[in-house]
Amino acid sequence: MIRPDKNALLRFSHGFPMILPLAGLVFGILLAGYFHNPWLWIVILAPVAGAAALFVPALRPLLLVPVGMVLAAPAPYHPVDTIESYAGRKVDIGGSLYSSPEKRERGSRLFIDVDYVIEDGVVKPASGRTAIYSDTLVPGLSYGGSVRVIGAKLRPIENFKNPGAFDMEAHFGRQGIHTTGYVEGSERIISFGRDEGYGPVLHGLDELRHRYGNFVRSNFRPPASEVLNAVTIGEDGGIPKELRAEFSKYGVAHLLSISGLHVAAVAVVFYFLFKWLLKRSEYMMLRWSVSRIAAALTILPLFFYIA
Repeated sequence: MIRPDKNALLRFSHGFPMILPLAGLVFGILLAGYFHNPWLWIVILAPVAGAAALFVPALRPLLLVPVGMVLAAPAPYHPVDTIESYAGRKVDIGGSLYSSPEKRERGSRLFIDVDYVIEDGVVKPASGRTAIYSDTLVPGLSYGGSVRVIGAKLRPIENFKNPGAFDMEAHFGRQGIHTTGYVEGSERIISFGRDEGYGPVLHGLDELRHRYGNFVRSNFRPPASEVLNAVTIGEDGGIPKELRAEFSKYGVAHLLSISGLHVAAVAVVFYFLFKWLLKRSEYMMLRWSVSRIAAALTILPLFFYIA
């Protein structure tokens, strides 16, 4: 008869120290999506996980379960001046672009962190996030830009009733977005430059990214230009639906976005580049671990690539 090994979990955690904490974090993120009120369960599970970790050291990865739930849970409260209260109404929206504008096959999509709305000529403070669709690609907009959208008709985000359809409400809800709007014409989107509350580094990187995308579009014909932008900077919104369907048909749709494959390729290139440069120094070779330093230096370009 085979007896269970009581120390197997402890030995496994020592051999692979990151597996169990990562599993706890992922489980918490997934668990938050199954509860109507995840914050109630966070309050319950946090002390339970803490007590278990205190008395049984092997159960310390359980502490990451409530942490994962906190990361995935929606905001615990909704301010009274939230942008959601303007759903179904036509207003002007002022705020900052907390994410890079997304180019689409027809037009673009702006992700706005709302500061105020203007309704019937009256400026009202507002908060929350919204996604605004436009039929044009407005030049000069990038991460951290201060904008005003004129005459956007807001509507709440609702799922399609088809069984098994994509859960749009949950997808946008995790980003804090519960409304969308639409405007026609670039003249309805006014840019006021960079919001000083956003870092200049990421703002500059986003501008560089847009310049690269525009350079590709001006030197290559579509759809080749859109495919090249997708595989290099992750801007896949301009790819025609027919071409996207062909990529999906042959099982290579993941190539059209920045995936683990792209990140790994960039990491390998920079790792060997840094390692080659460090090996030029005899002092570095004799005194330090060149491989470890190269691996640490690789994190920086990866951050800028993913940002």
